[in-house]
Amino acid sequence: MCSLSIGAQDVKGRAWLAPMTGVSDLPFRRTAARLGAAYVATEMVASAEFARGRPDVVRRAAVGEGLPLTVIQLVGREPRWMAEGARLAKAAGADIIDLNFGCPAKEVTGVLSGSALMRDLDLAQSLVAAATGAYVLWAGTSLIRGSVGGLMDMAPDAAVLDRINDLISESGTGVIEVHDLRARNAGRLTFLDFHLVVPGAMTVSESHAICDRIEAALNTDMSHLAITIHVEPEEKAKLRAVGSSKPRIVRAAPG
Repeated sequence: MCSLSIGAQDVKGRAWLAPMTGVSDLPFRRTAARLGAAYVATEMVASAEFARGRPDVVRRAAVGEGLPLTVIQLVGREPRWMAEGARLAKAAGADIIDLNFGCPAKEVTGVLSGSALMRDLDLAQSLVAAATGAYVLWAGTSLIRGSVGGLMDMAPDAAVLDRINDLISESGTGVIEVHDLRARNAGRLTFLDFHLVVPGAMTVSESHAICDRIEAALNTDMSHLAITIHVEPEEKAKLRAVGSSKPRIVRAAPG
């Protein structure tokens, strides 16, 4: 099979679909890919309007599943907007960023973009440099963020915190209240710390059994937890009784 390498991408196949404004939208590209096109680019995306978030231009840069490669084509003549467009394209999931230096349409060449840039090779080169620099900077920042993220404490996602609260509530029958919940990720571990308010008449053995039940529920559903539970008497409750058999969860921000 014929193939061509573009950077780290190996495009396998002879059928390449050129960007076509008003034609090569996402459904069209999916159809072309399903019929064997190896390279299908978006409609021409004006980098300045893309950076400003103009809805119709953002729609042209739409990406999705079902494509062998995600290729976003940018057009423009200002390096700063080309750089920002390239950054947004990469963040949107572009495997390849295609710069338009060949469109002969009057509305494009009339603003000295597309094929008109072949009359100003220095500017064309600066556009390539701006887009490449933005791409490399985005990739480098993502790599550093991923590497450093494992070394620094970070708050869990909101969905994780919601699940933790739900598990404590479901398995904490007999507890009056849960408050001052703190959660943080450090490397592979999630450190979890919270206070359980129990009835004054409850024995130490009974409160420990509840703690064991809550820990078992958390560890069964989630991995790599380091759990610390503080048991407190009912006068430490922060909310008044509401007549529920499940513990009241006083939700707090992670930290």
